[in-house]
Amino acid sequence: MPHNSEGFEAHRGGSRNLFAELRPAEMLDRDDVLRALCRLKGKYGMLLHLRQASPEARRDFFGPNDAVRPAPYLTRDDIIAGQFDDFMWTFFDTREDMEACYEATVGPDGPTPSNRYDGPACVLAVTCGPDGELLNENT
Repeated sequence: MPHNSEGFEAHRGGSRNLFAELRPAEMLDRDDVLRALCRLKGKYGMLLHLRQASPEARRDFFGPNDAVRPAPYLTRDDIIAGQFDDFMWTFFDTREDMEACYEATVGPDGPTPSNRYDGPACVLAVTCGPDGELLNENT
């Protein structure tokens, strides 16, 4: 959606100040960004962070072999909305789809029942509802 220089989003029925909830000198953290994006999109969301960025971990995380990925759903074209360094924001139409992806994410606790990946990559996952409420974190 188009934005003007003052941080207002143009949409049908008027405009919305995207920064109205922030104080002028307030810093955003990763969770703030996820919450704001979920509210803005009206979708479930998940923030992913590659915690160990060794060459081997990067190969597994971004590599072509789904069978060895700590987050195998990242090959879906419909899922990635944004990426910055080792952070990714993903969005889902349903809670069930988001939870299935969350359960397939191998984090600090190691393999999950739906993903037996046991390599060097470790993916932090934080989930959020369309209302901006944080739901789960795999730390």
